Amino acid sequence: MSPNGVFTSTATDSLQMLAGLVLVLAFIAVFAWSLRRLHFMNARNGMAAKVVGTLALGSRERIAIVEIANQWLVIGITPGRMCMLAKLPRQELTPDPPAAVVAGDFSSWLSRYMDKPNAE
Repeated sequence: MSPNGVFTSTATDSLQMLAGLVLVLAFIAVFAWSLRRLHFMNARNGMAAKVVGTLALGSRERIAIVEIANQWLVIGITPGRMCMLAKLPRQELTPDPPAAVVAGDFSSWLSRYMDKPNAE
């Protein structure tokens, strides 16, 4: 403090404060990078649910297959609601065929499983 009670700041004090701020920001950046590098910030790491596939039925409606605990849940999704349509055992996926074949295969597969009663 100066003799008249006002705080004074020198260039050295300002540079020290700026260097401390840069040091803290660098530490945060290195810490975040290391967490990402070690996969602690990976969104899928340790998740219990996995989206297997989706099919758009309209502009805002779709069907999704979600894998949870070695089961597939067929879920209908609309803007205001989600509901489970079927519960199936986990199946092996085949390599991706052309898109035109997938739409026909998925709809026939879905209708085949929707006709069966749920074995719960």
